[in-house]
Amino acid sequence: MMLVQDGLVLPVLRLLAACIGAMLVTSCLTLLFRPALIGWGGEKAVRQALARLGLPALHDVVLADTLGHAQIDHLVRTAQGIMVIETKAFAGWITGTLYGAQWVQHLAGSRIRHGFQNPVRQNHRHCKAVEVAIGGLAVQVQVHSLVVSAGRARYCEALEAVPMPVAALGRLVGNTPWVARVDTGEMAAAWTRLEALARRTPELRRLHRAEVRVRRLPEQVLTARMAWALLPVGVLLVMVGVAPMCSGARSKCGRRAIKGRFRHKLGFLATLDDGASETWHRPMALPAAPALNHRKRPRAGLWAKTADDLAPGRG
Repeated sequence: MMLVQDGLVLPVLRLLAACIGAMLVTSCLTLLFRPALIGWGGEKAVRQALARLGLPALHDVVLADTLGHAQIDHLVRTAQGIMVIETKAFAGWITGTLYGAQWVQHLAGSRIRHGFQNPVRQNHRHCKAVEVAIGGLAVQVQVHSLVVSAGRARYCEALEAVPMPVAALGRLVGNTPWVARVDTGEMAAAWTRLEALARRTPELRRLHRAEVRVRRLPEQVLTARMAWALLPVGVLLVMVGVAPMCSGARSKCGRRAIKGRFRHKLGFLATLDDGASETWHRPMALPAAPALNHRKRPRAGLWAKTADDLAPGRG
């Protein structure tokens, strides 16, 4: 009742709409882009670790295989072969088996569960794609699979030794068995072929994304569609709540600026006389004319002429 009397109902509703819209926009953006951003952060950590080792590497490569197209996070050229790295940046508690189709991520005390493809099986397909890419050189060049954990996830006992932390990547790659051998001609030819295929990644990325959309689960498709549908609603609520306040503040500032320029240029001050009419006063008084001494006749000059001399027909 107090809000109605004070005229605060509309501002409160606008503020409530802006808050609901902001929460809706944040939730939709989190559902749509948070997994990709987390994965990008993990791949960046692995990329920096490989750069510190000084080994030749290819990142985010799309290769064609017998099942379509495969996206490989990192390809590293070592003295013993080509290392195919799959990066995972998960959090929470991870359970599963080494050869199972899926692993399960447990969040918020196991109240939230997310299933995802077994990265060991996923990277096995990536290794096969590399073997297809290098062709007959796969007989002489070995292709190794490695899963790297770039997140804060903890793994169950059956999976504890499978993912390698990013900090241990340098110790593995920089170990003596990996750098003891000298690169052969087959290794150089295989790496040159992979570099040439990596330059075609922008062309193949669209095909790979289409294949990923087809393989998505129905609940994932429904969640993505709902997020894209609710995102404009949240933006509209934010605009409805914030736009009137911004326009009011902008018009108020505009009126103040115009009024300030008007006063500065003209030198007038507007005041209200008894709250009814407006009277205008000059803030600066005009210089007064020099006073005449009537007792003495003015000297010759500016005030030499008298009033009679200024009469019409004289002077």
